[in-house]
Amino acid sequence: MPVPASKRNAIRDAVSSPRWRTRSTGVLGVVVLALGLAAVASVEKPDVSLGRLCIALFITILGAFACAELGRLSRLRLIGIDTVLCLVIPSWLAGIAWIPRDTVVSLGAATERLDLLGWLISVLVFGGCLQINWRTMRGMALKLAIPVIGGTLAASATTWGLAALWGSDFPRTFFLQLAPMMAGGLTAGALPLAAGYADQWGQGHGELLAQMLPALFVANLAAIVGAGIIGMLHPVGAAGNGSAAASDVESFSPADVGLAIVAIIVLHVCGAVVSRSSGISSALVVIVVAMPASALDVVPAPVVRGMRAVQVYFTSYLLLPILWLVGMTLMPWEHIVAGFAAPLFGMVIAAVLVLSITGYLVSGWTGLDPADAATITLSRMAMGGTGAVAMLSAGGRLPLLPFALLVTRLGGALTVLIALQAAAVIQP
Repeated sequence: MPVPASKRNAIRDAVSSPRWRTRSTGVLGVVVLALGLAAVASVEKPDVSLGRLCIALFITILGAFACAELGRLSRLRLIGIDTVLCLVIPSWLAGIAWIPRDTVVSLGAATERLDLLGWLISVLVFGGCLQINWRTMRGMALKLAIPVIGGTLAASATTWGLAALWGSDFPRTFFLQLAPMMAGGLTAGALPLAAGYADQWGQGHGELLAQMLPALFVANLAAIVGAGIIGMLHPVGAAGNGSAAASDVESFSPADVGLAIVAIIVLHVCGAVVSRSSGISSALVVIVVAMPASALDVVPAPVVRGMRAVQVYFTSYLLLPILWLVGMTLMPWEHIVAGFAAPLFGMVIAAVLVLSITGYLVSGWTGLDPADAATITLSRMAMGGTGAVAMLSAGGRLPLLPFALLVTRLGGALTVLIALQAAAVIQP
């Protein structure tokens, strides 16, 4: 039976509409990325069947889009429920072996080989730098030191006070709970701490790391929820909030997008080369290059326009699937469960709460927007660049990522240095 002309026209109009083209392009990009990840994973561990890998990636895509839809349809998205679920649910599925362990290991190796997190962070950092309204933000980097330092001291005092109340050992609380929470993540913070503690105390590296992970994971999840609550109470669109990000929207061409992609590749490769030769975080290298370039207005206008389009695409279609992979491959479920046991849970929640409140209150003395400053101050508890991305995504303040990463990386490096120096003379 022939299709009526009215229906044919309606289908043609729907398929050719900008919204349909955007959705189809986004889904196609995610599928292509998943196929590439499956190919690399099968090469990384040939004994894992391609069928298992494809099923795991299908679960990743379906779960990420389901979390995104839940966040879009529910008011729970205001506290970042989609971001939290994209980290917790896959960790639980891997923990109960619903996704085979060898498949998880293979996907984790492939994700690391492709450096998906590195590419995502490079896009978000570069895009965030280009969207900053520097007339408002020129003095923010130095002003942020006051709420960040004040919040760190207040959170430390709160943790130690609760440890004394519950009869916990002070050195143990500092070395195995407080320092890992503020050390800048797993690879840049907890791992160096565990290695340093093991060398100085003569204990097992894995044993020490297992004791630090619960505080690290729970603090990161609590900070994500805290950032989401700040975003709910002080949305970016409200008057006086979100002034850090540029709000003008310009049209772009395919050539602009191409130039932006070339700039991202150059930045990412330079960051990776410097990181391998000097040990400096590649994200920090990208910040050091992109932030001055944006502040001095030396980035060509076509790159700026194209970068905004690339960043919107990444945050709309790739952010949640990548976070799902992170939860499945890097966040063991048993450590998340252990982190919710009292009194550890109470100390972590209190530290995150005091950190955000202090940042919010102290920021008024420096003239910063309290919601922006409180969110960036919370990045002291972020689990590396991924935690900072998840936190700012939950709070709707991704353009502030360069400053959040500065606080996470530099503050974490200083925390590791102080903790290891203290561990040389004190043993819990």
